[in-house]
Amino acid sequence: MTNKHETYMSKLPDMSGSIAKNRFRVELLWGIEKLLDCLDRGIEDFTVVFDYCCDIELHLDGSYEFYQVKTSAGKKFGVSWVSKKSSQSGTSIVGKLYELHDIESDGLIRLVIVGNKPFTKKNPATDKKEDFDQPGELLFSTLHDDDKKKIEEAIIEHLPGLEPNLDILSYILVAIDLSNPDDSIRGHLIRTYESTMNCEARKPGALYRALKGLAETKACTEKQQTTYDEIVANKAITDKDISSLFDLYADRENSSQDYVMKWIDKQPPLKRIDLKCAYEEVIANLYKPRGRDLLEACIKVVTSMDNSLSEDEIVEGVTNSITKSHPVEITDAMCDIYAILALYEVVEKRHE
Repeated sequence: MTNKHETYMSKLPDMSGSIAKNRFRVELLWGIEKLLDCLDRGIEDFTVVFDYCCDIELHLDGSYEFYQVKTSAGKKFGVSWVSKKSSQSGTSIVGKLYELHDIESDGLIRLVIVGNKPFTKKNPATDKKEDFDQPGELLFSTLHDDDKKKIEEAIIEHLPGLEPNLDILSYILVAIDLSNPDDSIRGHLIRTYESTMNCEARKPGALYRALKGLAETKACTEKQQTTYDEIVANKAITDKDISSLFDLYADRENSSQDYVMKWIDKQPPLKRIDLKCAYEEVIANLYKPRGRDLLEACIKVVTSMDNSLSEDEIVEGVTNSITKSHPVEITDAMCDIYAILALYEVVEKRHE
């Protein structure tokens, strides 16, 4: 992406405190849903940001999509609900979301409220109230004039002097079950994985846990980031991150897992037990910042080694090199796994 994101970077992150546990989980899974949707649509360059300026953000080449996720035990949402001031914040849902409107100077934007309940509105043709109750998107620019006026007034009250553009505002009634979304997302992940990779995932459950764990790590990073690159590194999952993660679970020859397991199978029998356990631990944490940094450190060591060394000699050399610097919780067996993964990156992946 060549966009400098100048207006976006001028926005203060929304760090308004802890989020209810269930809503936080829903936000994570909606973010994963957007990742999978990008893959399904064949989008090659995308970034999904977790819980920064908005609950979930999709950054594309030249555009942004901001998703405010709402859940409720009540029966319905509606125009009055999005326009009403909160007793706690003193701001309406649409007013708060519309604070992001000026990011249009960086690229096209969409401001979307995501909910799990029907949305009550007036029918433009009959003037009678009705529910938008089928999964899909309701554009606020298509609402009854009375409803549009109510939303515009709520925005102007919060942001005086503006002329709201309702073309960029909408409500999405989600198709996934927000009260228990894991099963829906897990099924979507497997379908997308097989379509993207042209093979099955070796351990679908482990793949799902790894992706969800990565999303949790990104969402739980609380401090303000000073540059856009820091936001991408610490708060986002990109197309490249997904590609690397998918590769780890590919059920095909020459995948990283295949490479590591072939090496493990050549080790002494009792050592294999520790190495296989270590592999699961490393993979689950590989795309957290510390795991990624350790892998990059191992790659640097591998690239500096004598090209006449065997696999075992390289692994031993890398492990010895990083033993003094790695965290206490990283075992020697885990160091060996990082080392053989680094060798795979250098030999098989970067020079294929």
